[in-house]
Amino acid sequence: MIAAATRSIVAISRAILLGSLLLLAGCETRRPSFLTRVHEDCVHGDPWACGLLTSLAQARSERSADVSTVVPGN
Repeated sequence: MIAAATRSIVAISRAILLGSLLLLAGCETRRPSFLTRVHEDCVHGDPWACGLLTSLAQARSERSADVSTVVPGN
């Protein structure tokens, strides 16, 4: 009888602990993405961040230009 009561208390304790951890994980604030932080840094005047955004934009425009010159069927 005591063993059954002990198991019951352990099971309830585990359920409460699991519920608490899930609640805590759900309430955790999310950090913005890497590019969002880089953009914010550039807005605040960080030259490294602005340079990174510029180089990414140039690479993207070069890649889209390469794709537009491809002729279908060749």
